[in-house]
Amino acid sequence: MTLPTKITVIGTGSASFGENTFSAIMRSKKLKGSTLALVDKNAESLDIVHRLADRLNREWKSDINITAHTHHTEALAGSDFVVSAIEVGARENLWQRDFETSLKYNVRQPYAENGGPGGFAHAARNIGPILQIAQDVDAAVEGNREKALQCLLLDPVITDIDTAKKILDDYLTSYKEYLPQFWM
Repeated sequence: MTLPTKITVIGTGSASFGENTFSAIMRSKKLKGSTLALVDKNAESLDIVHRLADRLNREWKSDINITAHTHHTEALAGSDFVVSAIEVGARENLWQRDFETSLKYNVRQPYAENGGPGGFAHAARNIGPILQIAQDVDAAVEGNREKALQCLLLDPVITDIDTAKKILDDYLTSYKEYLPQFWM
C-alpha cells in the first residue's frame, strides 16, 4: 500500500483510547498527508476530540486531513484501516456494577472487563455493536450491495426494505468516486 492512507477510528470520544490512538497516528512521520476519520456517536464528545485533533495537527505539523462523523458508515468509504475503540455505556459505572455484582456472590476479579462474570457482561454489551461495525466494514470492502442493504436494515431507524434500498442507491450514487467497488 502506498502512503498517504485513510484511517478511521471509531469511538474517538473515549476519555483515553480514542485520544491515544489518534495521537499516535498524528505523531507518525510516515502518515503525513493521510486522512484521519474520527467517529463517535456522542456529537458533543466528538466535537471536543475533533477540536483537540485539529489543534494537535497544527502544533505538531502532522499534515493530516481530519474529518469527524457521528456514524461509522459515513467514514468507511476509502478507509484503508479501521480501528474500533468503542465502549457501550458509561464505562466506569458499568465496570463498578459488574465488579459489585460479582462480589455479591463472592467472586473477586481485578477489573470487571478482564474475566469472570464481569468479563461476560462487558463482552455481551459490546459484541453486538462490534459485529455491526465489522459487517459494515465487510460490505464496504467487498462492494456487496446485498450486505450493504442488510447493514442498513439492522439500523432501527430504517423501518422498511424499500426505504433502505432507496437510501443505499442514493449513497452509492452520490459517493461513487469513493466506493468504486460497488460499481465493478
